[in-house]
Amino acid sequence: MLALVATVVAVARAAPPAEAAVPADCDFPTTSRSWHKNIDRFTVCASFPIEWIGVDVATGKQNGRMLGRFDQWYKLNGRSLTVERNFKISAILGTATGTMLPGIDLEITNPCLVEEPYGCTSDAPARLVAYRALVEGMSFTKTFHETFHLPNPSTSPLPRGLLRDALIIQSHPIAPGTMPIPPQAEPINGYDFWCDAIKGGTWAGCVNRDVDPGITFDATKDPLLAPVAHHIAAAQSRLPGSLGTKDAPFEVIGDQSDIAATRNRHCDGNSAFQYDKPRNGACDDFPFAMVKQNGVTPFSVMPVPSAAEAARDATLTTFILDNHLFAGDKFTVGTKVDDGRSGNVAPYTALNNQFTAYGNSATCEDWSGADATNSIQLPNGQRAWFFSDSFLGSPSSRRNFFGFSSLHNSIVVQNGSSMRTITGGNTCQEGNLSRDFWDRYAKTVADAPDKGGFYWTGDQQLVGDTVVKFYYHGTPSGDLWVNDYSAVARIPVSQLANSVLSVTPTPMRCSTDPKVLWGTMTMKWSDGNYYIYGTGAVAPQRLYLARASAANLSSFANWQFLSSTDTKAGTAGWSGNCADAAYLPIGFATGGSVSNIDGVAWLVQNPTRVTGDPSGAAIKAHPSATPWGFSTRNIKLYTPPESHHDKPFYYQVYEPRLQAGLTAGSDLVLSYNVNTAAVNTGCVSANNWDASIYRPRFITIPRSWFNQDDAPTVMNEPDSKASNPGATSIGGATDWSSHWGHPCPEVPPATDLKAVVNNTGSVSMSWKKTGSDVWTYLYQCDTTTTACSTTSSCTSETGGFTKQFDGLWMTDDYVVHQPISSAAVNGHTFAWYVCTSGASSGKGGPSAQVRAKVTMPVPAAPTGLQGTRSGTSVSLSWTGVTFPSPSVYYTPYYWDITAGGTAANAIAGAPVTATSLTMSVPDATHRYGFFMRASNVAGASGNSNSVTL
Repeated sequence: MLALVATVVAVARAAPPAEAAVPADCDFPTTSRSWHKNIDRFTVCASFPIEWIGVDVATGKQNGRMLGRFDQWYKLNGRSLTVERNFKISAILGTATGTMLPGIDLEITNPCLVEEPYGCTSDAPARLVAYRALVEGMSFTKTFHETFHLPNPSTSPLPRGLLRDALIIQSHPIAPGTMPIPPQAEPINGYDFWCDAIKGGTWAGCVNRDVDPGITFDATKDPLLAPVAHHIAAAQSRLPGSLGTKDAPFEVIGDQSDIAATRNRHCDGNSAFQYDKPRNGACDDFPFAMVKQNGVTPFSVMPVPSAAEAARDATLTTFILDNHLFAGDKFTVGTKVDDGRSGNVAPYTALNNQFTAYGNSATCEDWSGADATNSIQLPNGQRAWFFSDSFLGSPSSRRNFFGFSSLHNSIVVQNGSSMRTITGGNTCQEGNLSRDFWDRYAKTVADAPDKGGFYWTGDQQLVGDTVVKFYYHGTPSGDLWVNDYSAVARIPVSQLANSVLSVTPTPMRCSTDPKVLWGTMTMKWSDGNYYIYGTGAVAPQRLYLARASAANLSSFANWQFLSSTDTKAGTAGWSGNCADAAYLPIGFATGGSVSNIDGVAWLVQNPTRVTGDPSGAAIKAHPSATPWGFSTRNIKLYTPPESHHDKPFYYQVYEPRLQAGLTAGSDLVLSYNVNTAAVNTGCVSANNWDASIYRPRFITIPRSWFNQDDAPTVMNEPDSKASNPGATSIGGATDWSSHWGHPCPEVPPATDLKAVVNNTGSVSMSWKKTGSDVWTYLYQCDTTTTACSTTSSCTSETGGFTKQFDGLWMTDDYVVHQPISSAAVNGHTFAWYVCTSGASSGKGGPSAQVRAKVTMPVPAAPTGLQGTRSGTSVSLSWTGVTFPSPSVYYTPYYWDITAGGTAANAIAGAPVTATSLTMSVPDATHRYGFFMRASNVAGASGNSNSVTL
């Protein structure tokens, strides 16, 4: 048969029979071998005369020929191509029909074709129509009066070869569920048509490789596919690159060893993937292992029931066979899932606005911003909000470096639309200069016992009429801090009615490692126990678990600690010894929440914080059937718009928490904290410039979103971050840099220092500012009396230079300085420089020096002296001098005229700075003369006019 196929040739002959009419379903006028381009569904026709030459296989000699017309229809539906051929035979030439085409049984019912080869008319030809590529072979099927048979594929399979018009025959047997070896193909006028014979397919045929087929995992028709469809939908929404869509179709691979290696990377060899064997017996992976990828391609895996995985494989195998997919072929993937999810995640505008309004209108005793954001519903319907580092007072007070209080923990009680702040007292004393400096600031609710130490807030539970509140202790360490132990306090609900509260937490320390900050999160579970989660006090931060009854929740000695887990069996071991605590196999950041939602434990966190990314990126939720079974499986809840660490804000997003018992309609309420690492040149936080940054954000999440069927393990998933909206300044300032992992900025020295001596004896000094919140100090040296150093220092008063009081803590770029302190230095030459310093860093340096001679002229004499007298009491007034100034004072002079005195021996009275005075004279019966003189540090003026009283 190989010889037959290879030697059946179509050639053009002179004087062919008349062309047949183009079939009615042809959609365009055709020429010989015409093809449509880039159309998914079409019928294309070709019609041309033929002359077939038969060759004897045994002898290789020509033994006959058949003349006629060949009409051909190519019907394409997706990639499935049906080919129909019409042969209008006008003449068969040869010695015998049985030997004309060796191996072909030609049955002819119209003897005219044999007996009178040229005598038959065109209206009664023999016709051969409709062949189709079938499994493992090729067959021509007669549908009209005559039949024309190729060998039966079951008895005489047709080998791979070329059928005229470049249709490819592929007879390679393929086992179900495996990828076939691609046939050799030749393009036909730009199309890449393959005909294949995949064993197990519903029908074999030809495909157009320019069209990619699509598979849909439809869970609405096959419920067994639901877990797989959920997984694929979730994975496609989270993996980068639109994998499996028309923009990024999958490419089939045929190497079984590559498929096995990929499957191992996804499932059995993936240590990050944990699944519960009793409930879920298979690992579903996406992209599928049988598509092209590499060792760093992001992928997603999900535990699914074995029946679901079997349904997936069956659906995929049928799709492969029906669409004749070979290695190198591409296809797309879609899903149809009815998961009941409704609604969208959205900002909780009402609560956001309430906190914003409360913070913006804060008085000196009110909360105006904080982080941590834990809350609990109180028995009276009010809600207590617990915060860690907190600002008090009006946001505008933060621009005065010492004009506001900040606390390490605070409480805000919300009663409907009203709010009130609870502190440790001593509020509104920031401006009370009669107190020692540190006694001017408000006190925190839970104060640490050690100097410099502090408590930050953890989670809490309401047990009866008491709030069991957890804290964790910290101490400063360089620019940062170190947390070393946790503590617990019992706060009667009745005490939350006060505005001042003092809490003394009880430390919870384990005598040996691990050192755990217990109470980061808590959850009451269906077994009646409270589960207390803790994070490791040292890196790497890991998640630990303990449990206690309601009676023992605040009794650390009576807790049980998770000591071992069997994730697949869903069991855990417990110990009464805190040293036996074992960490859970999941990375964890510094804060989050664990909630029981419809019998499933959900851990909400910001996973990118585990890797130290300050911006936080997407908030995710991990499901577990037990309080300890969390894995990397998760659903993506929300990407905060602040999740970018870009200039100028350098946001930090952290500690997302579902707020226990708080709903907005049927939706759950989640909070997350926002902070900033942005500092200006003076190393002052952007929080002091924009109070809106350092406040919690609230969003609502539909309860239906918490569906563990939508929670895959996505590996190598890129961070989902928000984009910088394009802001360039904060509060009008632009000199912001990130303090995250970096020291305070180096403060540049002031430049272009200038000293202009005024005709009043003052000096106007100016320089170029070096940034926001930069303090400037003025140093001076009298070069007339001192050998002033040409080397400037900002760390000490050296080289004859002294720090000037009127240059302390200047944030402006100028000062009017008065260097003449007495007449003794009037006319001296002085040298100056200024030192810059960050308001919070102390860093800076000296400017270049400038020098100038400064002379202060004495004042002009007062004028217009007049007065009145009553006995010994004398009242004088005059016109003061307006130049030079400032610091001019006036001295009255008098003499006893009756006793023979003169102005030359006048006696000076007490000086004043006003332009009037009342004084006494010794004798009420004597007449006195008076004049005034104006004085400053440079000397005294001449005498004013005199008066006699």
